Amino acid sequence: MKINKLLTSAVLALFAVLPAPVDASSVKNTVGFTVGSTTGLGLTYRASYNNWFGQLAMMPLWNKEDGGRVFSGTQFGKRIQGDDSFYLNVAFGTGVMYAQGEDCTWTEGEDDDHSGSRVCEDYEDVYLAGGPSVGLGKVWGEHFHGEIYLPIAAVWKVGSGLDAVVPYPGATFGYRW
Repeated sequence: MKINKLLTSAVLALFAVLPAPVDASSVKNTVGFTVGSTTGLGLTYRASYNNWFGQLAMMPLWNKEDGGRVFSGTQFGKRIQGDDSFYLNVAFGTGVMYAQGEDCTWTEGEDDDHSGSRVCEDYEDVYLAGGPSVGLGKVWGEHFHGEIYLPIAAVWKVGSGLDAVVPYPGATFGYRW
């Protein structure tokens, strides 16, 4: 059931990312792939307008039998320096990872007689990450976009509290029109 809520939240977040400009022809759209603690992981869509941008990413790696992971994220930011070919930006992003599966361990039998048993427990974890970042981007030709960025991400494990504060670098690559 949590997977349905996560997917619904990601779709609703897409509508929050899409800008509503007066002149739709001035919006730069990018589709591609991203990986990062404050952008999420997976297929991504980015809309840029008047030096501002919003980005949404999602990738499910999940099946009903084995569980798996679902990654998603959003990022909002502003280009602060540069032009259409090379730029510097600042942003704030959030990432979510939902993990579900089975964790198994082997317990030894008495006197090491190899009569142990396999013990399995189901698990369900949700991690949230968020924080600011600085990014460096490049556009090749008119259509290919790449960006690397360094965030300072606070990572929370839902139900356990703050898990880490880390500077995991990230990257986005895509086709722009």
